[in-house]
Amino acid sequence: MENSTIDMERIWTKNFTMNFVVNFLVNLNMYLLIVLIAGYAQSQFNASDSSAGLVAGLFIVGSLMGRFVMGKYINSLGPRKVLLIGTVLFTITSVFYFVESSLLFLIIVRIINGFSFGICTTSTGSIAGYITPETKKGEGISFLV
Repeated sequence: MENSTIDMERIWTKNFTMNFVVNFLVNLNMYLLIVLIAGYAQSQFNASDSSAGLVAGLFIVGSLMGRFVMGKYINSLGPRKVLLIGTVLFTITSVFYFVESSLLFLIIVRIINGFSFGICTTSTGSIAGYITPETKKGEGISFLV
């Protein structure tokens, strides 16, 4: 009898699916840019190999800062509000990649975009933890990693 109850607890609810899609799109953006950004910095701004690597790597630094800073706000504001803040900031900074200003501007955009990425991924993970059934929590969270 207990097995039938466990099978009835679904992971893929409307809220989980929306959370998954947001997480997927944010990660898709990150993975596409991480491959292209160093070459872009070299071709557009004549950046050296080390400067181009810095442009690519500072995204991760920003991401770590976003995770550390916003982790405490998830508890006070709630993960959905924090996710909204993160996705708005992530969208705005993603648009700034189309502005060809300078290498310094690109570095600043990468850091802020990484920061907002950290906010988004921390929030989607928290939301998954809250909305996934207790018996399937590990399975549900693993879809977002």
